[in-house]
Amino acid sequence: MVSPGAHDGWLVGSSADAVAHSPAPCLLSPLTAGLDPHLATMACVLPVGDVNGSLRDAAAAQPPPDGTLAGVLAHDPFRRTGDLLAELGARGVHSIVNWPSVAPLSGELAAALEHSGFTYQREIDLLREARAGGFRVAAVVHTRDQLQVALELGPDRIVVTPGLTTADARERRRQGEATTALARSAQQRSGNPVWLHLHPGFAEWLEGSVPAGVVVLRHAAGSSGA
Repeated sequence: MVSPGAHDGWLVGSSADAVAHSPAPCLLSPLTAGLDPHLATMACVLPVGDVNGSLRDAAAAQPPPDGTLAGVLAHDPFRRTGDLLAELGARGVHSIVNWPSVAPLSGELAAALEHSGFTYQREIDLLREARAGGFRVAAVVHTRDQLQVALELGPDRIVVTPGLTTADARERRRQGEATTALARSAQQRSGNPVWLHLHPGFAEWLEGSVPAGVVVLRHAAGSSGA
């Protein structure tokens, strides 16, 4: 059950799904919305699937409702950012978020990706370019350091994600509590709407503890992950 004063939002795979959930907030990410959440968090920051192509096709089939966040992969080796943003804008996309993101990754995996150019800063650069092009932007964050970087950009909203799950229940609880605290800090410091990704692996620790006013980003029925 969502905390009193919090609001439901939805991760969706099509603009039609976003329309069906309207006026609730939605994040449109066709590829990640259909994957297991544990796989998608790690794999979708890599060009293993055409994240941006599926987003472009979804917007072409039906423009997403105004206010829907369109999840753009910043680390797309096959498209120029400017061309992609222009294409999305022409298809009725008005709001961009760096999703999927390397933000929740850590340790050796994060270090290897950063060495290959898959950096959080690159995602912030994408958002900066999108905002210069007239888009509203939202920034995904997982740590306080990332929140500071995101706030310097001045996004229209912050999306807090709990990161990768673990089999250790105590560690999941610690991460869940840290995520709630980060959402509260983002809300206080940004002065803008904050969304919290309710990753199924952390639902037991996040449900009922979300700060009032935060949008809880849930998985739409029929979708298994993000």
